[in-house]
Amino acid sequence: MTKRIGKDDKFYRDYAKICFKIGLERKAEKLTSDLEAKDLSDTKTAKLVLSHKKAKLRTPQYVQALADYLSEYWDDVDVWMELADIYEKKQK
Repeated sequence: MTKRIGKDDKFYRDYAKICFKIGLERKAEKLTSDLEAKDLSDTKTAKLVLSHKKAKLRTPQYVQALADYLSEYWDDVDVWMELADIYEKKQK
């Protein structure tokens, strides 16, 4: 399959996204971990993993996942805003 399509990271990210949606979590996690190992500054893959964690984890674990992400990619404004939204909702 990769001979016809190539080894484009976007393809593997999209494939991982599909795997997450249809329940092939191990396959998706393997794909995303391979992509992250290949390029440590790949924010798109890290955000894909975060979006999956948002659907699966409870709020405290998700907040911890966001904090872990921000310790690596501290300049990501969107994730800071999402974390702020969670804290704001918790206060109400």
